[in-house]
Order: sequence, then structure tokens, then C-alpha cells
Amino acid sequence: MDLRNYNYKVGDWYVDVSSSVLFDSVSQSSANNTTEISLEPKALAVLTILLEAQGAVVTRETLLDRVWSGRFVTDYALNNVISTLRKHLSPNDRSKYIVTRPKIGYQLAVKVSYFEQQSPTSYVSDASSTQITDANTNNTAHIKKISANYQNVGDGTLSVSPKRWRSHLAWFVGIAILISVGVFFSIDDTNSNDNTRIPSPQISIAILPFDLTDKNAELAFLASGLPREVISELSINSNILVLDRRSTFSLREEDKNPVTVSENLGVDYILTGSLAKGTTETEINVVLFDELGNEVWQANYQVDASTIFTVQDDIVQSVYEKINEPPPTTNAQNTKYIRSDNPEAFMHWMNGRALNQDPTRQARQQGILEFKKAITLDPNFASAYVDLAIAYLVVHSNKELSLEDANAAAKPLLDNADLISPSLPAITSARGVFAMYNGQTNKAIGYYNEALTLNPNDYLARSNLAYLFKRENQRDEALYHYRLARQLAPLAQYSNWAIGRLLLELGKVKEANDQLEKCVLFVAVAKSCHLELAFLQRLIGEPENAAATFAQVLANEANKGDYWIKQNKGFHAWWNGDAQSALAVFDELYEQHGSEYSFIATYAWIKWQLNDYETLQQNLQQNYFENSAALSVDGVEALMLMAYADGDCDTVFTLFDKRNTMNPSKSENFTAYMEGFSYDLNIAACYIKQGQPQLALPLIRSVEVKLQATKDTNMNAPGVLLIQAKLDKLRGKSVDIEALSERLESQFFPHIWMFQKDWAFD
Repeated sequence: MDLRNYNYKVGDWYVDVSSSVLFDSVSQSSANNTTEISLEPKALAVLTILLEAQGAVVTRETLLDRVWSGRFVTDYALNNVISTLRKHLSPNDRSKYIVTRPKIGYQLAVKVSYFEQQSPTSYVSDASSTQITDANTNNTAHIKKISANYQNVGDGTLSVSPKRWRSHLAWFVGIAILISVGVFFSIDDTNSNDNTRIPSPQISIAILPFDLTDKNAELAFLASGLPREVISELSINSNILVLDRRSTFSLREEDKNPVTVSENLGVDYILTGSLAKGTTETEINVVLFDELGNEVWQANYQVDASTIFTVQDDIVQSVYEKINEPPPTTNAQNTKYIRSDNPEAFMHWMNGRALNQDPTRQARQQGILEFKKAITLDPNFASAYVDLAIAYLVVHSNKELSLEDANAAAKPLLDNADLISPSLPAITSARGVFAMYNGQTNKAIGYYNEALTLNPNDYLARSNLAYLFKRENQRDEALYHYRLARQLAPLAQYSNWAIGRLLLELGKVKEANDQLEKCVLFVAVAKSCHLELAFLQRLIGEPENAAATFAQVLANEANKGDYWIKQNKGFHAWWNGDAQSALAVFDELYEQHGSEYSFIATYAWIKWQLNDYETLQQNLQQNYFENSAALSVDGVEALMLMAYADGDCDTVFTLFDKRNTMNPSKSENFTAYMEGFSYDLNIAACYIKQGQPQLALPLIRSVEVKLQATKDTNMNAPGVLLIQAKLDKLRGKSVDIEALSERLESQFFPHIWMFQKDWAFD
């Protein structure tokens, strides 16, 4: 058997800190039955701190501070480490070794023995020859030394010393001041996908959509609407983190086991329920579980429209009681959450909210009708006005309504809501959405910051704030806020997709791939994540994986005719070498939407490949000269691409200046390089062509810096090789185009035609 120095024995396990492994007791007597588990560094660090604590409770703050060295990390990172340790130590009884102390931290529940370091032979034949000290005697120099950072607070709890607490408090206050004046900072993302943390509530709870035991379609809205309202009411309490419905409502059916939910989302409690239709009433069963799957509370209700409010309030009050958390004051509740006193209006509103989450056009339209019914029944129902306004804007975002019509419908609704209930935080957040859709970035940011001040758990405000920073090409700030949004909703499709996309744009391709794969794995309806992952798989030369991932989206009937699905069909056809099929898709999109959306640049690129861009160029030029303000940035870039294809550098320069005037913060991201394209290098090529190489150098250098910064993380995307070749050509270096073409072809890169079409390679 192996000869080892063990630092601790905990229950049935020996811990060897130096080699980061666990050995079970059997391994001490028989080499044939050895169980060895290698621990990740964070898991070993957490376990060691718990061992050092000698059976006392260790606060979450202590663990976060010591293991992550003061860095901001999400609380879910710690929860996941604890879950991993429990699986290793006792998979069949998760609470046998480590127990949770709600609102405080964690504690070892088994005897811990400390081994003073000896030579390996002292452990071999006679366990009694080893010097063992029970951890609770606290009589070794080692234990005294490692316990110096703790302070016993009188109830068995270990806390950070007052001096350390003061330093943390000052740090948090400093961050609060920065945020309050609109100053944001970048996060180092080198080693972790979860390195952002804000001071968090003491208790976390996931509330799942209720099941329908008899699959009664009439109750579907109540099965999702009732838990949504419980989420809203519990979110009032700043001591409770209630996961946004975008997390819990997107869980797969097979992942709704309470223990699985706790492990995936890192929460302390899980609330589940079920509904069944009776003759005159509906039966509702509700169960509250702790993180280990133990039933904490259970109740059955018989309800109708007149008693739904009473049941909802009883569920909320019972949860407060069982998690030992006092409810907020009435005044606090009134400023956070407004509901109708008309049960029928309330039911229509809940149905509308449920329908608004459905990805189909039919559901969105039906949701609008439900909100209108709620307002008709209760003209003072402020929340219904807000949700109806947002519903119109959502319809516009799905290309089903013009912005002018969406504005005309949404603005009066928000004004009415403001008159009825000016203190409702959702109105502020919705005004941010309105401003954002109308290009009023600074105003939208102001609204979102105000909404987050009123309600820090506002996922919509947080994620949209991140989007605005992304749109302004402030990608580090955007990543920071998206991660805070994901902390509110760990399985939300949008924030998970956005994080993956940002990582891709920053050149962190491997991390982006991992992020998107996790989203596809855990989120039940993840159209955006599937589309982005399939896109990425194409770019890194994995066409078979891309086709399989995209097929999962196409299999969903709700996606038929979707604008984004059509666009991606065109993209995948093009990257599969079928430019004619791709052209047919983009012809249809152009006929439907003109040059307003981002597909127009890809459309121009395809037409360049097929030598068929003259008509498109003439149409866009006519639009530009008749009313240049009406042409989008994407339309200007499409014109710039076609002018470059013609070698018309004077027009390229004019359009380049126009684009920069329209969007001064516009800058290339790494995704374009993976596709094999760079506007910056096109401009540089034009400068060189016109005998101004000194003007080309800054652009060339900018591309070089980005490629150098991402060389270890870009997974050798074939498009990047094309960009590097063009860069070398502009630098006057020799490029073996024939050898490079063979390599790109072996990596399934379809745009080798650019060697012939792009005059910069001549």
C-alpha cells in the first residue's frame, strides 16, 4: 500500500493535504480496496478550513474570504464546492459530514482527528503508534496557529475578527459609492467563470413552477402564475435571495428533484407544488424542502377565484415562518409589489404573464389580450399596465410590430401606471426598456440604476443594463453585470447566452464554448444558447457538431418561422458551402425587413462571393443618398464592404467616417476575426493602395494586438488564420496561399474563395 502522511482523519476518511486526496479507512488496511479521491484546490481549501474549525460553525463570509482571497465570487461557487464535498464524503447521506447552519455557514458533524506529521513508516503497521490528537482538544501548535484568524462568538460559530470585518465593510462601502455615481470596473476573468460577487442575502430559495397532476390546460397559467407571485412577494425581503423565474422555470423535468435543484442553483430551500382540478375548486399541494431534500413544510389547499389571494398570502407567510425570517413591513410591501384586489383581473394578469414567457407569436398575442382583460376588470391595476407595455415592446423585438406602433401603445400604458402607483419599481424598469428600444442609452441606464436601487433583485433591469454596456462596446462592464444577473437567475437563458457571447467577442473561445455548453445542458428552452453554440462550432471547424446543435432548435415547432432561426438557417447553409441556399434565405429576410438589421452585412458578403451585389449596392446607395440618417450602421457597413470589393477606396473612407459618426464606440471584436473578416484590415489595405501606409499602421497594429492577446484561448479558429495571412500580406510578408488553403479546407473553413476575391491578397 501507499505510504502517506495524513493530516486529518474525518469520519471514515483520511485527508492528505499535500497531495490533495482523500483515502477511506479501508485503504489503511488493504491496498486492494483503496478508495482515493482527488480534490480540486477549492474543495480542499474549504474542507481544510472546516477541519481547522474543530467542529465549530464556519461562516460563509470566512470561507469566501479565505478560499477566494478577497476576490468577488458568486455565492453559488461556495455552494457548489460544499455540494461536491458532500458527494465525495457521503453520497447517500449528504448531511452526515457537513451540515448547513441557515443564515450562518457550515459545520462538520463528525469527529475530526489531527495527525502530527511523522515519517511515513509511522502509519504503516500500527495505527496506535501514530500521535493522534482529537481536534476538539485544541492542544497542538498547528491548530493554535491556523485558528488565529477566527474569533469564537459564543455559540460555536467562528467569525472573522473585527479588524478584518472593518476592512471588508470599508471595501463594500467603497464599491457602493462607485456604483452610486455610475462608475464601474473591470473583472479579471482569467481563472473563473464565476468571479463576480455582490454582498448577498443570508437565505436563498428556488421556487419551481407547480406541476399539473391531471395536465389540465385550464390550470396551466395558475401553475406558473401562482409561484411567480410568491417569488414577487418573497423578493421584497432584502434578506432573501429568491431566484428569478427565468432560472427555476427553465429547469428540465428530470432536474426538478430538490437535491438536484439545490446543487445546480446553490440554494438553501426549494418550494414545489402541484395542482389538480376538482368539481368546483382547485386542489393545491405545496412542499418546502431544504437543500438536502428534507421536507420542511407541506400544506394542501382547496381554492377558487375568490380565495386565491388568501392561499397565496398563506404560502408566503408559511415560508417566512419555516425559514425563520420575519416578513417585511406593510409599507415596504406596498412600495415593492402591487396587485389587483379583483381576483378575476388577477387571474387574467397571471395568465398573461405566463403566455408572455412562451416563445410563439400566438402566445404573445394572447398574452396581450389577457392583460387587456385584466385592465378592463380593474382599471387601477398598475402592474397590468406595465406588463402590457413591455409585451408590446417584446412583440417589436420579435420583428412583429414597428417601433413606432410599439411606442404608441406602450407609452400611454406606462404613464397610466405611473399615475396609479408612482412608487412601483417595475415602472422604472419598464421605462428603461422603453428608452433602450428608442436608442436613449443614457436615459435607459439611469432608469435601470434607479430600478436596481429600489429592487436589487430586478433581473430585467440588471440584464438590460449589461446589454447597454455591451452595445456601447464596454465589454468588461457588460460581463460584470451579466454575471450579477446570472447570480439572480443562474439558469436564465439570456444572461448565460450573453456571457458566452461576450467571452467569444473577447477572444476567450474555450471559455465561451464551455459556458454555452453548460447553458444548453441545463436550460430546457435555450434557443439563444443553442444558436450561439452552433455558430461557435462552425467557427472552430466542427460542422457536424454545429449541425446537430442547430437541429435541436429546428426540432422545436415553436421556432418555425422565427426571424432568428431564418437568419441562422442562412448562415449555416453558407458555412456548409451552399451559398445559393443561403442567398435565398437572405433574399427573403431583405424583402421582409430591408436593411435595418444586422444580417445585411452577411447578405452583402454572400453576394460578393457570388458576384451578385450590384442591385443591392444600388438600392442601399439610393437609400443612403436620399436619407442617410435612415440607413442603419449595418447598412453602412454593407455598403462599405461592397465598395471595398470594387476597390473603390474613396467611398470606403467616406462610409468609414459615416459609420464612426453614427457609432463612435464601434470597434471590432474577435468574433469577426473567427469568421475571417476585418473592416480594420480592409481600411488598412485601402490606405496602402493609395500610398498612405503610415495611416494603415495603427489599424494593422490594433488587429495584431487583439490576435496576440487571444492566441492561447482562441482554439485555433481557421478564420483567424485567414486574418493573420491578410495581416502578413499587408505587412509585406510572404504568404503561402496554396498551403494555407489546404489547411483551411481541412478545418472545414468555407471561405477560401476570399483569396481570389479579396484584392489585398494580389
